[in-house]
Amino acid sequence: MKDKKFDGIIFDVDGTLWDVRDEIAMASSKEAHRQGYTDIEFTLEKVTPVFGMTLNEAADVLMPHIPPEIRYRLMEDCGSHQVEYVAEQTDDKAFEGMRGTLETLSKKYPLFIVSNCAAGYIDIFMRRCGVSEFITDWEELGRTGASKGENIKDVVHRNHLTSPVYIGDTAGDQKAATEAGVDFIFAKYGFGTIDDCKYTISDIRELQNL
Repeated sequence: MKDKKFDGIIFDVDGTLWDVRDEIAMASSKEAHRQGYTDIEFTLEKVTPVFGMTLNEAADVLMPHIPPEIRYRLMEDCGSHQVEYVAEQTDDKAFEGMRGTLETLSKKYPLFIVSNCAAGYIDIFMRRCGVSEFITDWEELGRTGASKGENIKDVVHRNHLTSPVYIGDTAGDQKAATEAGVDFIFAKYGFGTIDDCKYTISDIRELQNL
């Protein structure tokens, strides 16, 4: 990896930069109950496997017993409530060393974020963790409606990158990087598992040595 010459680093958010699974589960459950679906409970164990998925994909996994058009609308409402709830919280949910690592890397590389999250989520993450000054550009599913791979391509194109790398924690992140034609580093400390990946890190601080 040290012989690679990158001109930009693109990050996933959940499972790569911070962990707010408990907040996401709580917010989603509250919204489902508010709409009368009191039998739905989004636990930590249930939501962990769907991180990195689109809202519709997550709805298919979490609420298969509800008709598609209803579960997709409910999941979209849950996503909006997640953003509101996460914005109200103040606990430090960043992975240890995350802010210092981004600060160090930003002195040498432009940093970016691409995530399959609701509109506004990345901005809330950056402000809550105090890392806005280190991030050059970002994109999210809720703003474009495009896949993660397409959003990575868009960030690469509009920032004129020629050799970027994407860092994520799920097989979906790896697939998106492949679709976008960029290198991938697997954050194995996150929420997902990958059978085969050339580059891996066990702690975000390892990026400073790469």
